Formats: sequence, C-alpha cells, structure tokens
Amino acid sequence: LLLVPSLFLPVFATRCEAGEVITIISERSVTYLAQSTSLSGFKIPTPADDDDSYAFSAQISQNPELSDGDSIPFDEAPVNEGDAFDTEEGVFVCPNDDYFLFTWSVALTMSDERDLTVSWT
Repeated sequence: LLLVPSLFLPVFATRCEAGEVITIISERSVTYLAQSTSLSGFKIPTPADDDDSYAFSAQISQNPELSDGDSIPFDEAPVNEGDAFDTEEGVFVCPNDDYFLFTWSVALTMSDERDLTVSWT
C-alpha cells in the first residue's frame, strides 16, 4: 500500500462556545487513513484568563473506512489536559466560551487523496 507524502497540516483558531463540538468529517468515501492521522488543540491564553487550561492530542488507533459524512474516529488521546476530548465519540467538546487553536494531519493513499475533504462541525 503506497502512502503519499500528502499530509494536510492546517491550523485553525476560533472562538468556541461552551458545548460546541469540533470534529473532522469525511465528505466522501475514504478507504485508508494512516494511524499518523491526528487532531490537536489547546486553549489560547488571554490576559483575563482563569486558571483553566485545555490541551489535547488525539489520534486513531486503527485504519477506519469512512463513508460520506462519517467523522474520523479519534479514539486515543495521549494528551487530554482538562478532559475536554471525548475518545468515546472522537470529538472535542468546548468546555466554555473561549478561544482555541486546532491543527490536524491526515495521511491518505494516493487513490484516496482526491476523495477527502475535511470540514469542521
């Protein structure tokens, strides 16, 4: 199986509202995602910050097959400070109204490279 060096490495900063869910959705079928596929994020500190800190790094433990509209199942979170990443659902749930920065990488096979669009919900 040939893995292309095509990695998506976007960075996304946003204001999240408490309870908002952040995940990655496949908009087309994908037959192979490498286990190096990951999603990470942290709360951006502000001058008026409280003592709450949130940071996570999540990854997939096995190769999932995704259909149109499926979320990438991030089921491991070796870093999960503040416990805001839900490994049961594979999503980050914003714990409060605040600013967060997210980044992700997705490694695909050459045949799937044209079949994946990543979006936030």
